[in-house]
Amino acid sequence: RSGMLRVFSLEALFDAVEVLAMAHVPRGDRLAILTNGGGMGVLAFGAFGATVAVVLFATSFAAALAISVLSYALIGLGFGASGTSLLALLATATEPRRRAAAATITWLMMIAGIAVTAATVALVLMVTALLAAPAGTATATVMYM
Repeated sequence: RSGMLRVFSLEALFDAVEVLAMAHVPRGDRLAILTNGGGMGVLAFGAFGATVAVVLFATSFAAALAISVLSYALIGLGFGASGTSLLALLATATEPRRRAAAATITWLMMIAGIAVTAATVALVLMVTALLAAPAGTATATVMYM
């Protein structure tokens, strides 16, 4: 089965997620992306594509590179759309005298999130590569931040 569930408020979205979280987990190799905005959906799809590309590099460099470029473009588009929506929300929900500070804090948090995510993914990929390598053939350089 496939389908779409549309809700019209943030409260209804959380209710829908709660109901779906309690539902029977379907079997198979399919993926569902739940989002309250298009930007986050594009971001999630780009992240999924980037993951597929990492796995594909072992068998087809050209295809993996093409998927990587497309996926990271989608991540950038999704991040831009999501960040723009958040800043628009801040502009309407924040007092005028506090808007600059709210925007600055939001952007700093986004940049910190990107840095932490990049470091975490790099560490996970490095550990995965070390575990997958035949004994005695893997070398690694570890950088502490």
